[in-house]
Amino acid sequence: MRANRRQKSICDRISFFYTQIHDYFFLKTLKVAFIGPAGSGKSSFVSPLFSNKYLSEMGSSEIRCQKTRLQNLKLIVYDIPGTGDFEAKWDHYYKKVDAIVFFIDSTASEEECKRAKDSLQGLLYRNMWLKKNLLILGTKNDLNEAMPCRELILRLNLLEIVDREVACYSVSAKTLTNIDLVEEWLIDQAEELSKN
Repeated sequence: MRANRRQKSICDRISFFYTQIHDYFFLKTLKVAFIGPAGSGKSSFVSPLFSNKYLSEMGSSEIRCQKTRLQNLKLIVYDIPGTGDFEAKWDHYYKKVDAIVFFIDSTASEEECKRAKDSLQGLLYRNMWLKKNLLILGTKNDLNEAMPCRELILRLNLLEIVDREVACYSVSAKTLTNIDLVEEWLIDQAEELSKN
């Protein structure tokens, strides 16, 4: 009995060592910041991305760091609340990560869209020397009043951002709509980083 445990322990160590070596040489790492206004669905989107199922989550009141693997990618996500106090920390995480995912509620009012646009443009202006690729996610597309991507692009003036890659998808955490497109975009970002 004791010999079996010892053999299992040795096998576990060898397996762990092999995994560490494999990950070091073959696993790409991508750090991503999930930012956007309060109530835009950032925290609700984390569960479908990590476990491919929807969990009804309340908005986060603290910065959360979560890690997962997507194919040959180690993904580190910083979920940053969009309330006033935390919005000041967006700049810190902008500098820390490889790509930005900006969330906006696609059912937002005209005024909320303007605030989101101003927040995004302010973030990009303050960090104009660091060109991070940007993914805009219009959330809650399962609702009837959700704006299509074209309207989000116009309301956020995304066509004016010409100095980096910008993509925009309409998603739903509840129905898992376009989660696969987001995963593909993240994997592409990691591959692009590994070439540089």
